Amino acid sequence: PMANVRRAQEEARLVKLGILKEGDLIKNVDNKIIMTSSGNFTFNHLYSIYKEYREQMDAGNNKYFAARVPFNLIPKAFLSESIVEDSKKLSSFEFKMEFGAGFISDSDGLFKASLLFNKTSKLQSIELNAVGNNKYIMAVDPAREETAATAIVVVKVVDGKGYIVFAKELFNTPFPDQARYIRKLRKRYNASLFMDSGGGGKALQDILFETEDGKETPIIPFDHPDLTKNGFRVLHMINFSSDWIVEANYNALSLLEQDRLWFPAIPRSGNEEEEVAYELIEKGMKSQISSIAVSQTKTGKLHFDMPATTAGRAVMKNRKDLYSCFIMLAKALYEDLGLSSTDIVEQVKKPLLLGIVKPIENRGSRRRDSGGSRVPPKFKNRFDNGRLFK
Repeated sequence: PMANVRRAQEEARLVKLGILKEGDLIKNVDNKIIMTSSGNFTFNHLYSIYKEYREQMDAGNNKYFAARVPFNLIPKAFLSESIVEDSKKLSSFEFKMEFGAGFISDSDGLFKASLLFNKTSKLQSIELNAVGNNKYIMAVDPAREETAATAIVVVKVVDGKGYIVFAKELFNTPFPDQARYIRKLRKRYNASLFMDSGGGGKALQDILFETEDGKETPIIPFDHPDLTKNGFRVLHMINFSSDWIVEANYNALSLLEQDRLWFPAIPRSGNEEEEVAYELIEKGMKSQISSIAVSQTKTGKLHFDMPATTAGRAVMKNRKDLYSCFIMLAKALYEDLGLSSTDIVEQVKKPLLLGIVKPIENRGSRRRDSGGSRVPPKFKNRFDNGRLFK
């Protein structure tokens, strides 16, 4: 626009001097908007824009142009072959959007992408520290080995609702360093801690139980039998049994559908750590959650997992560390809000700090017959004789 202003001023001066005539003036050129993007879901605003431009173009309006360019139509060698091969490790709908330039109506997993998209808070964003006297719950999915990724997610509990306020992945981090970071985060949020007992969970538990040069207070299990043991009794070790996984997934779905569990709004502060955490939640966590599919085992149990992808002849297991943290937090939040229908035995000694005051699992009271996984009543219409209807 300013180029047009300066040109118009110069033309007016030349006309006044008689060097130019009115008919010699150059007409203003309209501004142009150019947008590029990967594909997305049809409920996203991008699809509305794409559809409007296509309709204008098809109607003969030459001011509009819109096209989809999938990877197999671009010039040969434009993309590295290794990039295309690596991309096949993505879930099917991610591949269609990222490399097929496609618009997908919705994800086909237990947690619909549209549901996750609609559960973004308008006000609550990332928090790097505790705010006020609010309760915080932290989940950790430890890596099986120090060279893999350990995921950490934090939920803030306010007025009967949970808000995801932080997420982090630790790559190639020795277990002692992971434990130091977990201690630091627990202190930041004054949080209760839920951790997968599998993988490297036992190693991390042992390190958290010990003090480092006597400077740190131990983090110990809430049900530690030695009541004289000094430490923060806020650690809940979770056994991912088949029954627990079924219940945790349906607890998470119920919380989302009841508007009790929310994802963060875009941070406005410009803080890099906040932006990194938001991107991890928005792209990494939501992608993992929406990719979870439900199947049935030969014994009639429900199985929740992310479909594997293939690279050549090799079958690749996709990462689901952030999803694991998500269902741990959902299960903890569900019981903390008093929504669980199962009997919970009050723990003998309450945590020393703010946190969940009931154990996440009471194995003795939850033994069920071997007839399969129990389906919550509100979801029974999706099942018929053990078959899942989408």
